[in-house]
Amino acid sequence: MPTKVKDLKNCYLAAFKVSVHGGIRYSHSDSKTEVQERREESEWRTHKVLNDRDEYKKAQNLRNNIKRSVHRLGKANELGTIVPVENEEKLEELIAKNRAKVKEFNETARFSNIQFTALKFYISGENEAALEDMLSELRGTLIDLKRAVASADFKSIRSVVDKLKGYDMVLPETAADYLQRAIADARKQATEARKSLEERGAELADVQKTMETSTVDFARFAVMEPGDKLDDVDNELVQKMVEAQAESRFANVVLMDEDDETDTDEEQPTENPFAVDDGIRVLLD
Repeated sequence: MPTKVKDLKNCYLAAFKVSVHGGIRYSHSDSKTEVQERREESEWRTHKVLNDRDEYKKAQNLRNNIKRSVHRLGKANELGTIVPVENEEKLEELIAKNRAKVKEFNETARFSNIQFTALKFYISGENEAALEDMLSELRGTLIDLKRAVASADFKSIRSVVDKLKGYDMVLPETAADYLQRAIADARKQATEARKSLEERGAELADVQKTMETSTVDFARFAVMEPGDKLDDVDNELVQKMVEAQAESRFANVVLMDEDDETDTDEEQPTENPFAVDDGIRVLLD
């Protein structure tokens, strides 16, 4: 079930351009120049004047807030933010809200002026390279997540997880579900790794032995290029697990550590047909 670009949800590419003009000016003066043969070294003095410090700070804060506001509706990239079509109404409301804020500021400001432009383009997986780039970036970020989890680097885990925010909005439902599971599991393991290392004084090598990367591998498989293979796992095993989870009789897959104990009155399976020793350990309910 690898994800093709055409499988992604139809989206909009939204780009907010916000700029602040006026309220500040700079002047420069050459205070010192030294020349040695063909080498020249200069020192400059910069003089900055803010006509109204509070007003200019308010303008800068408003600009930054408007730029970031669209990110919660989709996944940001270098071109803008990819927003799924179901968020179109929210996007239009956000644009109108930001325009009202800019208008209100400009009507009361004495020295600064904000210009706001909102661009929105309809894109689909069949004709937009931006989605291909996004999928490629996602695949690379999942590799980074697996490395961070395997090394028990809880700071890196949290940093990578932050980069994964928003992808699930434009992925097909199944792939989005695998990504959400991988993120949730990575966060949980990051917390446990931090406690073990900082509070309990455990050795890094011992903590690394407890780290699980199977949920990340499932997510990687779900978004890899059709025809590709993951070079660091048993692809046939991962495919069986993904297909099994898609079937109703294998709907619930619980990732467990070897030392986990489950208190339940239900009969537990005595043998896991997909259990292996390469780091992918699962229990099928």
